[in-house]
Amino acid sequence: MTRRLPWALALTSITFGAIAADLQPRDIDGNGTVDAWYDAGRDLSWLANANAAAGSPFDNGSQGNDGRMTLNAALSWAAWLNVGGVTGWRLPGLQDLGTPGCNGAYGGTDCGYNVDTASSEMAHVFHDILGNLSQYDTNGQLRPGTSGVDFGLVNSGPFVNLKNDAYWLGTPYATPITPSGWSFFTVNGRQMPFAHSAEMYAWAVHAGDVAPVPEPATALMLAGGLAALAWRRRSAGV
Repeated sequence: MTRRLPWALALTSITFGAIAADLQPRDIDGNGTVDAWYDAGRDLSWLANANAAAGSPFDNGSQGNDGRMTLNAALSWAAWLNVGGVTGWRLPGLQDLGTPGCNGAYGGTDCGYNVDTASSEMAHVFHDILGNLSQYDTNGQLRPGTSGVDFGLVNSGPFVNLKNDAYWLGTPYATPITPSGWSFFTVNGRQMPFAHSAEMYAWAVHAGDVAPVPEPATALMLAGGLAALAWRRRSAGV
């Protein structure tokens, strides 16, 4: 559930094309692999593996161990997740704008295409950080082409196993339509309610910075101290 990077590179912010410069790698357990990516602008950490639930005890989809699951299973998986001792994970959330429930539009609301990215964590990473496009523009015009090539999940950035499909969101859906929950479709950039029993992927996020990296000066001082200690040991014949 990690992506391997040289540790020297992991101590710095990394820019991948359209990815914002404040998306920073985090090696939670210190084994030299990136476990999460920290979005400093939102003070939110995203699990590096966007399909880490695949094959887990919560993976209750009809295809076995592909990672698709019902909403309740996805919520339980995120609450159960433990990454290098870090717990408290959850599914991405959103703010229900306007009247409760779906206020469908082609832009600027909580439901439909090109939703308000300030109110949706998933829309923010999909549009603002990764630079992906919805199938429809804000005027309601259909974008020609193919999902994953011309719109949808064209850029997955540094994340691994990010699917051009559909993901569950963790915010409860507050309307008489039950049982249903919020979802985000990376295949076309659409945010909408869907039945709890549907099978979708799950991606975990964590509030705040899960593993702050040392300041460069601190890292250099530590390295200098270790070098001095080693020199003293050699001089003493230890």
